[in-house]
Amino acid sequence: MNKAIYVHVNGRKTFVGKHIKDQIVREFDFSKAVLWQNAELSFDKSLLTYALEQSVKSFIMTNTRNKSSFKFGIQAIVNNGHYMKEFGEGEQLKLKLVIDELTKKQVYVMLSNSDHPWIIGAYQASGYKLQIVKARRSLSSNVSSRGKVNELVITNYHLID
Repeated sequence: MNKAIYVHVNGRKTFVGKHIKDQIVREFDFSKAVLWQNAELSFDKSLLTYALEQSVKSFIMTNTRNKSSFKFGIQAIVNNGHYMKEFGEGEQLKLKLVIDELTKKQVYVMLSNSDHPWIIGAYQASGYKLQIVKARRSLSSNVSSRGKVNELVITNYHLID
């Protein structure tokens, strides 16, 4: 299926993305993202309702500012980022948007996060400095996974004037 998706907001028909196969592709300025910020917006409810009714499996979001793209499973979006009670993709995007806003306001930020390809790609695409360090994990349900693991340190210092 290739189909343009429109929703009605305040009586006005608005283009929100493309439905391609089992995905919805959206292109917008991430600084204006509200999908995970306010469950009461009819725009978001309409799009999520459409996605669920059409058995959409994922969203691909492309930032029109820097052309970076991210893919989110529908369950992460429906659960507001809390997929299986984890800090999921939706929550990671909210965190990145906060870091972006702090950077715009010239606030120095150092963030520790998981060494995951999605996280690396999201922050690299926006020009943040990334460094992988070893971090000790002494708590784990699996004894063999205790010990040192890769942790990602993300900074914006070089982006502050």
